[in-house]
Order: sequence, then C-alpha cells, then structure tokens
Amino acid sequence: MTEKKTQIVELTLLKEFAGDDNEVLSELIKVFLKQTPEILENMQKAENQNDWFTVSRQAHKLKPSLGTMGMEKEKNLALEIESNCEAGEIELIKNKIEVLTKRCKEAMVELQQYAS
Repeated sequence: MTEKKTQIVELTLLKEFAGDDNEVLSELIKVFLKQTPEILENMQKAENQNDWFTVSRQAHKLKPSLGTMGMEKEKNLALEIESNCEAGEIELIKNKIEVLTKRCKEAMVELQQYAS
C-alpha cells in the first residue's frame, strides 16, 4: 500500500484574490517561486553565521507569502523561528529551518504546474 502524499499548498485564498484571472494567479505564484528560494537561502546563510537577527527578519519576510499560498503550518513555523530568534532560543531554530526549507521546496514543486 502506497502512502498518499499530502498537498502542502491550499490556493483557496489566492484564487479568491485572483478571481477568474488565471494570469494574475500565475503571476503571484511566479513571484512566490522567485522570492522564496532567495529568502530561504538568506535564512540559511544567516543561520550558518549565527546572525539570528537576519534569520528572524527572513522568517518574518516569508510569512505573508506562506499565508497567501495557504501554507498555514509553514507560516506558523516561520513565526516560531522568528519568535525563537527574538527570545534567544537558538537551540530550537536549526531543526525548524530545515523543516521549513524542506516543506517550501515541496510546495514549490506543487506550484510549478500553476506558473506556466
């Protein structure tokens, strides 16, 4: 028995915003696909340099996009990363960044079909 893969993105909110305009939907997804890898890379670089202020800022920057794509678990994870940085709870951050990065990459694969 094969395990069913759970969808990460939930585009209901984005589709409500775009209405029937598939071009707008596609453009918003393209922006997400362009910006998210850069934000994640900046977050990982900052983590490697123990620059928790920048990690926090990058997590903060990512939250609206995650919400727009219906990625509530990932949005909450970004919020946790941001909060952990601000509270100096560094030991909690590394694993969360890894999980967030993995989930965002999986979401980007899902979203490719809408960006063409």
